[in-house]
Amino acid sequence: MNGAGMTARFCPACGYPSPAEPCARCGGAIRVFGEGAPYAWRRRAPLFELIDGFLCVPFAALRLLHDRAFVGRLKVPILVNVLAFVVVLAGLFFGSRALLLSAFGDGTAASWLAGIGSLLAALLVTFLLGPVIVESAVSPFLDGLAEATERVHTGRPMSAANTGAWRGIVLGAKASARVLLVQVLLLVPLLLLAATGVGAIVAVIVSAWLCALVWFDLPCGRREYSLRDRRRLLLHNWARAIGFGLAFQLGMLLPVFNLLLLTPTAAIAVSALYFRCTKPRALDSRSRDATVGPP
Repeated sequence: MNGAGMTARFCPACGYPSPAEPCARCGGAIRVFGEGAPYAWRRRAPLFELIDGFLCVPFAALRLLHDRAFVGRLKVPILVNVLAFVVVLAGLFFGSRALLLSAFGDGTAASWLAGIGSLLAALLVTFLLGPVIVESAVSPFLDGLAEATERVHTGRPMSAANTGAWRGIVLGAKASARVLLVQVLLLVPLLLLAATGVGAIVAVIVSAWLCALVWFDLPCGRREYSLRDRRRLLLHNWARAIGFGLAFQLGMLLPVFNLLLLTPTAAIAVSALYFRCTKPRALDSRSRDATVGPP
């Protein structure tokens, strides 16, 4: 016992600090989205888990548009989504300008190849760096959607762990900066891989997993996960993480959807997907200094 409270234990269902069983937040049970039945955790074949992670995004988009739980929570996220996507789109435009110049220039084979290469490089840079830039910009405005998603799954109010709003933003920014550094270091090897057939597939898969690592900051930050624990969680659920990342990357290419609904949809999808992930026993670095606050 310390001055702030008891050393925290964490609910295996919702992941929040829980000093007793059943959990005061979720009652020890998570409901399937929209069905009301308790969710049964089990490992499945990687292909099925990858599909599960991928489908979380389109299902979240449908919920976003039709579920009353999200009514009144979309104006600010959509506005910030528009601003963030315009920045990413501008970067993609300037990165692929060599292709545009070749289209209106001499049109030689060499210029076309250089233009296509610059477009592919710009797309990879967008897929790799775009998610962390967008998530870092909009995440402070998505917490309401995350809380609403968790409420749908538990039937109870689900406030974030006892972190404090500004401290949570600072910790999230630090983690995003570390992820961004890793992505920058991987950028050149992935660009080289993308120049080959098999390498391009590897590059897309790696960037998809890193995209999930970025976006899981939302549910993991609400539970005071360290970046190391977030990485362990996604390595343990690597197929679901890659599925989510692939769906997010595809969403970046869909007109109108990418401009208006991509980040609100991702917030709902990743908050729901967290509950579907199986939790490794090694998630213990949070509990060293964590204390149990009011639910």
